[in-house]
This record gives sequence, structure tokens and C-alpha cells, in this order.
Amino acid sequence: MVESKASSAVWMLLGALLFGYIGFSFIWPVGTPDDPNWIAIVLMWTMRLTAIGFALSFVLVFPSRAAGEWTYAVTGLLSAIFCAIVLGWGFLPDTHHPLNVVLLVLFTVMNGFISIQHLMQLMAARRMKPDNEYAAGFSR
Repeated sequence: MVESKASSAVWMLLGALLFGYIGFSFIWPVGTPDDPNWIAIVLMWTMRLTAIGFALSFVLVFPSRAAGEWTYAVTGLLSAIFCAIVLGWGFLPDTHHPLNVVLLVLFTVMNGFISIQHLMQLMAARRMKPDNEYAAGFSR
């Protein structure tokens, strides 16, 4: 089963802080308006939107645990997909990774693995007891 509300909230807050720090405080090599560095722009916005999504899930978990948990899992999965796209994109000729490759691999694997596990647990909880708060959607 999924962990307690407090434990979930801590991970959501830590994720928001980590991705927020990287997305909002790093100086990204975005290029110029005439010659934008699209890989840096995509990664910058991936980090920023992931931080916003994790912060939103942190806020949502208190009034509606289901809404917070689902938001956290979907945000993490989307983040993993975009980090994987940037990771592959950086290996193309005439491009370079705007962030350390090890960090990109770590973010991709961790977000993907944790989000898939979390989604599987949420769906299993929904199947086991259709009247619990996970099956009820965003009502609690």
C-alpha cells in the first residue's frame, strides 16, 4: 500500500525543492532569440514544471490524499519521459547536455521507476476497495 500522508508529503516537498532549485536557480544556456538552444530550454522547463507539479501535489495531498498522490505519480512519470528525451537528444551530433549526464540518468530512472511503482500501487488500491478514497477520485 502507499505510505502515510506525512511520508508522501515529505517526498513531494523534497522533490519540489530539488527540481525547483535546479530549474529556477541554475543559469541555463538558452542561447539567443535568433539561435535558441532548444535542448536547454526543454530541460529548464521540464525541471520547472516538475517542481511546480510536485509542489501542487504537496498542497493537494492534505485536503485530498488521492488527488495529491495521483498528481505526484503523473508528474514524476512525465518528468521521466522528458528527461529521457533530453538525455537521448544530447547524444545527437552538434548538441551537448545542458546538465550532467549522470544527473539526467538518475532523474530519468528514479522518477520513472518511482512513478510507475506508485501508479501501480494506486491502481491496485483502487481495484481492491472501490469505495476507498483512491477510487473516489478527487472528492476527498
